[in-house]
Amino acid sequence: MRDFYTTSSCSGRISIMSQPLERTKGGKWLLVTHDKINYSEAKEALINLSNFSSSTAPTASVVPMGGEDLVVFRFEPMVLSVECRTLALADRLVQRAILCGFRESGISSVKKRVMATIRTSLRLEAPVGKGGRLLVSDEYLQILCALANDKLHQNWIRMDRFH
Repeated sequence: MRDFYTTSSCSGRISIMSQPLERTKGGKWLLVTHDKINYSEAKEALINLSNFSSSTAPTASVVPMGGEDLVVFRFEPMVLSVECRTLALADRLVQRAILCGFRESGISSVKKRVMATIRTSLRLEAPVGKGGRLLVSDEYLQILCALANDKLHQNWIRMDRFH
């Protein structure tokens, strides 16, 4: 290792996931992208779960899911985990990240490892379905797509500054 070693990263993503209410992990990805999303992609991800075609699906279509699964629309920002050779280098990296808008960045130490995590609070999470029913209107899904795209764009700007 020179001064820094990336241990994990994600550039940010928009997703729709069906997840069991009774468990904190698990579920089924209905849509995941690291690019901007349009309304038709989001709607198609939800329609594909039902027996409706896109032209006949009602606004509140039935989405087959097990039991009381929750369908969640999310935007998650960039996260970068970096092992740093020294605490001073980790501090320099985190200070730069904070200046670039990644205000939730920080340092942790595990045994002999010094880890810096670069992240921000640009998040969006909204339930859109539960127990087999789509709970939101087409208009609300369009708003979620626009909000997620705006947050993804802000994320990209911060990433460019950090680079």
